[in-house]
Amino acid sequence: MSYSHGDQLRGGSLALISAICLSATFIASKYVLQHLSVLAFAPLWFGAATIWSLLILSLTRNLSGMTLLSSHMKPLFWVGVTSCVGTYVFFLAIEIGDATLVSFLSRSETIFSVLLGVFLMHERLSVRQWAGFVLAVTGAGVMTYRGGDVIIQVVVLVLVANFFLALTSYIAKKTISNVPATIIALYRTMFMTVVFFMSGLLTNELTIPAWPIMQWILVGALLGPSLSFILYYRSLKYIDLGHSAVIRSIQPLFVALGSFLLLNTIISVQQATGGIIIILGIMLLVWRKKNDRPV
Repeated sequence: MSYSHGDQLRGGSLALISAICLSATFIASKYVLQHLSVLAFAPLWFGAATIWSLLILSLTRNLSGMTLLSSHMKPLFWVGVTSCVGTYVFFLAIEIGDATLVSFLSRSETIFSVLLGVFLMHERLSVRQWAGFVLAVTGAGVMTYRGGDVIIQVVVLVLVANFFLALTSYIAKKTISNVPATIIALYRTMFMTVVFFMSGLLTNELTIPAWPIMQWILVGALLGPSLSFILYYRSLKYIDLGHSAVIRSIQPLFVALGSFLLLNTIISVQQATGGIIIILGIMLLVWRKKNDRPV
């Protein structure tokens, strides 16, 4: 499908703003998790995200797809379960690791998504895409080389989290094709709100944080789980999936800038180099060309 220059500019701008908004997830959650446990934080985070998403989708009259959910309850249940597992492990990684480091490593979700397509849907990759896969893995190696036990622990947690998050996307794409993606994203936040609230209640970790911390949660939940996904899906009306994915892959750079300005943290030159290599690999992996030949 061909897109006009105006559409490409509009879609690219939406994807870029989406990437900037998504960086708030890493920065805000890192700040709040210095004060709250994961099970104290997660219900507030996704509860706020649910309210924001309902408000935005109501104002834009995009809630009609909610009626379609009832015919997909079984796959939606597994979408919720895999989302909860992946998100919980992701927040554990954020809790002990640097937000920028986790952000770079989180690009591995794309790798898992591609590999799931290869092994479960029998998709074939081009030589360029395989090169991107190797480059991304090399970047992860550079980033973590002689990084110590904490870095290795963060890498393992992020990889586990991204496997489950990629599995979430696979289940949704394979079994719930007629439900708008924004509605599925809303359902995920609602499901996780309930599960994490019940988990926090059972472990006696629920708490009401101080107002300054709550402000981080409210703003972060608006930008991260809400606006970033709504803008991303909106961008796909004007540019193709590959171009939007490439633009969003630079999101760790915004996390690095935000972490430096708001959290006064910075990663090492080695880690930054590895992170940039990962981004370049992901760009090769997701940007399909018409003359690409699968191998």
